[in-house]
Amino acid sequence: MIMSDLDSFWDFYWETRLLPMENLGKRAAILAVSKLIRRLGPPVGQPLRLLELGCGEGQVIGTLLDAHAQQCAVQASVGVDYNPQSLAVCRRNYPGLRCVAGDFTDPSLLSGLGKFDIVLLVNALHEVFSDCFSTESGEIDIPTAKKRVEQA
Repeated sequence: MIMSDLDSFWDFYWETRLLPMENLGKRAAILAVSKLIRRLGPPVGQPLRLLELGCGEGQVIGTLLDAHAQQCAVQASVGVDYNPQSLAVCRRNYPGLRCVAGDFTDPSLLSGLGKFDIVLLVNALHEVFSDCFSTESGEIDIPTAKKRVEQA
């Protein structure tokens, strides 16, 4: 299959696959990472490992792992989220994906996960800043929020 045929296949695949997620704000990230996975391709005998921080119900990482099963290692990929209900849905919808409950800004949690080829952070960065929101001023404490991001 030549490259333009391959691109046409993926355009069609994602057009039909992403319809249920149209209004969730995840489409652009999934398309970009899908292209990255196809460009990287796995080293011989070593599939790509994905990590999604703030994976929620797993729509992004799960969709990518399903689509790129030949290039990615489901058992070596990880989704991290603090919400147990979301992780339960993720585990049910994407069996084999390792789901870790916890705060993805916690350096000790991250250091215990291993190494990954692609790290995803889609629709979750607001969670990093939510602790820094001041109800008194109605604004985010930017210096504190920056420190949390740098420490993570």
